Amino acid sequence: MTSKIVGTYTIDTLQLYFSWDDDLYTYFKEQGLGQKGIKSKVLPLIYTDNCESTTQVPERKRKYVILPQHFGETFQSLGWKETERKNEPIIQSEKPEVTISLEDNQQYLRFRINPHVNGKEQYHLEYSSMSAFGSMYNNWSIIMLKMNAFENILSILKQQFPDMPEMVDVPIYKESKQAQREKLFFVKVPVKSYKFSIGEFLYARKYFELNGITGVLPSLVYKDEPSYRQTMDPILKVGFVHTTEEQGFEVRPPQCAIKLAQHKVSISKRGKRAKMKGKIVCIEPYENCFTVPAKDFYISAFAIKNADPLSLNRISRSGRITARKCTKT
Repeated sequence: MTSKIVGTYTIDTLQLYFSWDDDLYTYFKEQGLGQKGIKSKVLPLIYTDNCESTTQVPERKRKYVILPQHFGETFQSLGWKETERKNEPIIQSEKPEVTISLEDNQQYLRFRINPHVNGKEQYHLEYSSMSAFGSMYNNWSIIMLKMNAFENILSILKQQFPDMPEMVDVPIYKESKQAQREKLFFVKVPVKSYKFSIGEFLYARKYFELNGITGVLPSLVYKDEPSYRQTMDPILKVGFVHTTEEQGFEVRPPQCAIKLAQHKVSISKRGKRAKMKGKIVCIEPYENCFTVPAKDFYISAFAIKNADPLSLNRISRSGRITARKCTKT
């Protein structure tokens, strides 16, 4: 096996919705979550906000934050500022990283999330504001990058794949959220494998310990194999968003969105219709990473980067267009 680093990039926003896997929540409940210690029954999600990059401010107020005492810290030890609402502290800009590498003789592109940077945990814990379990949501692992980072990735991949076909047809899709105001234009990339470990996040480990959960924590795992495809059909959505005042949002520069989504419906352990986010595996080392075919990623990402904005605006909700783009310039 060969590996070649493409680059390490600071993440604008990272969102990992572990709480949206119904079987994972059931697992923790069976292990006694909320029955001892601080007795919190919330399954935390991971959230980061690099507000210094996106809005040019060093800190900002966050909502739905799990309090520091629930994972053995204080506002002072974290450097957070309390506000009139206890679950809405002011938190400094958080800057986790993602390291991207070419693996297996450049067949696959691997994304490895690094939550601990410069001697500091670069995230905070939240509880889901939309649903207690969120088992039917599609997008659940989300990385947002600055557009110059996205362009740098494509530039490096272009050097690695000089023999790509000159013209390719790539479907481009659109989805909306936040009352249809924020639009994501994206392409779909197949997924080879992934592993997401809540145990890699120190604050989450402490949170579970204070709730009486001991031993190795579970990870959510997928492999492109028949036994996994029976209940899961994940895809990677690669695209961009641009929020403006006209949309009712704070102004942010365009961002590259990399979203892991799982649309396939199955039945969870407790008999609910659910969209499983991964098979539960209790094994170390803890990692948060995913792997996709490298050439598929390059061709599709190149198409969305160079798509005609006027054509994109003609896409109806949940519709698509086909972009025919040259991969050589």
